[in-house]
Amino acid sequence: LMTIRDLVLQDSFEFATWDRIGQVTPVDAKSEYKNFFVSQFQFKKKLKVALDCGGASMTLSAPEIFASVGFHVIPVYCDPDPSFSKRPSDPKPKNLTTLVETIKKKTCDFGVAFDGDGDRAVIVDNTGQILSADLTGIIIGTYGLKQKKGTIIVNVECSKSVKEQLEPLGYHVKQIQVGHTFLTLEAKQTKALLGIESSGHLIIPAYFLFDDALVVPLKIAQILDQVNRPLHDLVMETPSYPTRKEEIECADDIKFDVIEQLQQELSKEYEQVNTMDGVRVDFKDGWVLIRASNTSPIIRLTTEADTPALLQGLSTRFLEKTQEIIQQMKATH
Repeated sequence: LMTIRDLVLQDSFEFATWDRIGQVTPVDAKSEYKNFFVSQFQFKKKLKVALDCGGASMTLSAPEIFASVGFHVIPVYCDPDPSFSKRPSDPKPKNLTTLVETIKKKTCDFGVAFDGDGDRAVIVDNTGQILSADLTGIIIGTYGLKQKKGTIIVNVECSKSVKEQLEPLGYHVKQIQVGHTFLTLEAKQTKALLGIESSGHLIIPAYFLFDDALVVPLKIAQILDQVNRPLHDLVMETPSYPTRKEEIECADDIKFDVIEQLQQELSKEYEQVNTMDGVRVDFKDGWVLIRASNTSPIIRLTTEADTPALLQGLSTRFLEKTQEIIQQMKATH
């Protein structure tokens, strides 16, 4: 990509006519894609699955593939709708009310919602509870991988419950920086069994070395087929902690300087400080991550703690600290 960028910036390329470029080879990717899943996933039971494609790209493959592997598909927004008139492309909890209602009304085994371009899947259990990417990853790591020895990759935003639940089983949980590009690269280098990005990108390299969203619900279905228990039972076995996300306005020209200053000050003040991506401070009963957005004039503060009271205290303390440094930077710029 950088080479192409440089050629464009230097204006050093020739225009070629269409007949000089090479060959056109038609590829029927859709049928190969479907056949791959049919060969990989067979089920004893006919699971009832609510499928929310949001009118986006997954309308072109997911309903057909789900039917081909033997699911009883309950469609939600499964007709192409390029303007996203029914629901926004981001499958955030507030956008999944129709899916949740459908699962309850039709007594589905579970539901899944895809994002616009089909690299994120959000799982919803049989009671309508929406699972985080961390929780989905824990369930896959606990029940869905044959070997319990190897690396599982998580980004620095992931819940501490991933490490708590999966390392005792035999896995090594490795933290990396935020961004699904890093997830893919790290999975390749470490031959990881599973990669979890808190924003919803999951990689299971046994199938694809990238975040294909269809693999996730099929893996969940495979687990339900094998353990013969409702998904909500598996959800209830996994402890989850209170979390909070804050967005602090901060000008683009100072936001990375603010993070650098925080890294210096917090590294002196606390024992467990990770500066791989922003600054993360770990405590025995929680953690806080402060990092600058790469795309917006924002600094994001994510906190997780064992209790709501601890969460409130951690969040307030580091929010004030960040705002204090922003004010200092504003004054010196």
